[in-house]
Amino acid sequence: NNDKKVFNNIWEACSDMYRYVQYGFGPNTRTKVFGTDWNSFICENFNEIVEKKKLEFEQGSDNETNKKECDFTIDDIINGKCKFEDSIDNKEDSDKPDRFTSPINFSNFLLHVLKITVDNKIPLDDKGLLDTFKEYDENFVKEFGYNLLKVRFLFDNYVIKREYTADKGKWSLKQAYKYEYKKKNQENIQYKNRFIDENSNKQILMILSMFHVSNPSQIYKYWLTGVLNYLFLNYKNDIDANEYLKYLESLAKNFFKRYLSTNEIDYNELIFSCDFTYSIDKSLLDQGTSVEHFIFNYLDYLLWKGDTVEYSYFNFSFSNSVEHFYPQNPIEGHAKIEKKILNSFGNLCLISVSKNAKLNNHPPKSKKEYYPNNEYDSIKQQIMMKQADNWSIEQIKDHKSEMLKVLGLTK
Repeated sequence: NNDKKVFNNIWEACSDMYRYVQYGFGPNTRTKVFGTDWNSFICENFNEIVEKKKLEFEQGSDNETNKKECDFTIDDIINGKCKFEDSIDNKEDSDKPDRFTSPINFSNFLLHVLKITVDNKIPLDDKGLLDTFKEYDENFVKEFGYNLLKVRFLFDNYVIKREYTADKGKWSLKQAYKYEYKKKNQENIQYKNRFIDENSNKQILMILSMFHVSNPSQIYKYWLTGVLNYLFLNYKNDIDANEYLKYLESLAKNFFKRYLSTNEIDYNELIFSCDFTYSIDKSLLDQGTSVEHFIFNYLDYLLWKGDTVEYSYFNFSFSNSVEHFYPQNPIEGHAKIEKKILNSFGNLCLISVSKNAKLNNHPPKSKKEYYPNNEYDSIKQQIMMKQADNWSIEQIKDHKSEMLKVLGLTK
């Protein structure tokens, strides 16, 4: 029936994480579901989508997705017969568009939607995906189908992707929209920044990429649940850029508090209620390689925001190794320093694993020479490099004091 066809169309469109979801529908349906410019979400519920699709089903004019046989029914989903793991990841490379990649795969995306829809206690681990879906009836599946499409639209429009042009990758925050080729009398999908104000778009892109590189794995992306939940609750034809940024910075600050808290804070409380008690232990910053990577990236975001001109070159990357700027085991001719100073936050920064392996025993001055074009891994590292020629215990203490001020831990 039409319900099953619509659900199948939604499922097929959303499962391709390498394309914007509008590609999963023909031009007529795009206008009915995503508005005249194909860049908003205008349906209120699953039944409305069914009604809008009904005429196309009757005329047999639905898009190429629906011309396929339906791989499963709503009953299949309820009874756990669907092979959720058969996602875009298993398709041939020729099916993958070259331009965009997603920060998450489809099976894990499903869990975020389910967590938003029914129960914030659902674990963000796709190993239990089928068991998680067994409990629900057909009415719920319709609600889930609608939410799946809406959240996927919000995900595509308000969460970063990796964009590849001329074999170079960069973070992007773009919307897909209808572009009319007047000379050819054709309509096609094009891309532009999600937010008109370039500064707002850049700030939101930066803080989202900060979250992502701090938690690059597919599972346990609690920050993403929080972001999608915010978008789901607040989307009314658009999202206000200033309010969105304010939310993201508040979420980032809560994560920062969690990593320095003396008591364990449940992620679900952090992202859904924001009502938790905490007491900061600044000594957790002085734990050497055990310091949470998020803290370094959060600091870099604050430093970048404080001077976007000076640090205009900077973009977040997957630098996931904590380096002791003054080394733990220095090469011959350089003395060791006491462990307390060595593991101080003032002597630490994030760099790539490969660079850390090459440079780990070299003194700061030698490390500086390894970066001839000043293309540093982090802003914190850049600040430390300015003093590399005379890096001492005094510099370590001063740098730590300066960074604590940026983090709001001292006045």
